[in-house]
Amino acid sequence: MKKTLFISVSLFSFVVAFSQGIDPHINLGEGKVTVLQFMFPPAPERPATEKLAPRAIVNYISNVSYTYYIKKNKVLLKSQDGEAAADISSTDTTAIDNGLNLVSSTTVKYLHPAYLIDCIKRTACYLSDSTGLIVEKNLSETNGEFFYRNVNVVSPKPVTIVSTSDTSETFIAGKKCFKGLARDSDGKEFVFYYSKEKTGVQSPMNNLLPATFPYTILRYGFPIQWSYRNGTVSPDGLLILQVSEIRSCAVADSTMIPPRNSCPIN
Repeated sequence: MKKTLFISVSLFSFVVAFSQGIDPHINLGEGKVTVLQFMFPPAPERPATEKLAPRAIVNYISNVSYTYYIKKNKVLLKSQDGEAAADISSTDTTAIDNGLNLVSSTTVKYLHPAYLIDCIKRTACYLSDSTGLIVEKNLSETNGEFFYRNVNVVSPKPVTIVSTSDTSETFIAGKKCFKGLARDSDGKEFVFYYSKEKTGVQSPMNNLLPATFPYTILRYGFPIQWSYRNGTVSPDGLLILQVSEIRSCAVADSTMIPPRNSCPIN
């Protein structure tokens, strides 16, 4: 017996109070960026640290990917292909009469819709499931948008950069990267990787650090709560977000204008 659950991703309530400066002329460059999300349980079930390093983690299948098309102050999140959406599966075996066992499996697929973000108006435009029409909401109401929900606002709870390194650590998406450490408003520390190379388009991850940080963020590793099937919860889970592609390229103006009755690049 196999059950498939389709749910939208809303995993990021633990880290939404990052800072970004108000800018009526915000310009994020022009190009395409894809971010992969990986979630891992606490040790000892979690793979060894060296297997989760930036160059090694690509051997795992991400459970969610985000592809953004960026043009100055507009950002389009491309809808993830439901057929190709990565999933997390689990299997249970239950004893029944006559010595037989019932084996059931559950597959959880993480999906997200397409929507167009205006970073100056701070709105998200998307196709409504209930009406079938394009609707517009304030970014503050888009709980599922991790990277741009707080774009172009000043947070009362800014993140503090604890340290950065001048020694190259690794390569991510073909860019030489350095390692840094930051602390959120709750005192939780997390690791990030950044590149000093010019990319021509801003990484979505830059919205999670102070706007004054001058380099391109390509990876974060956040501690998260991990819920087990028996109901216990551990604070030692791990969420890794890593850019798999970042490139400067032309994005057509028409891409950033939603049609009246359908979602762009769906």
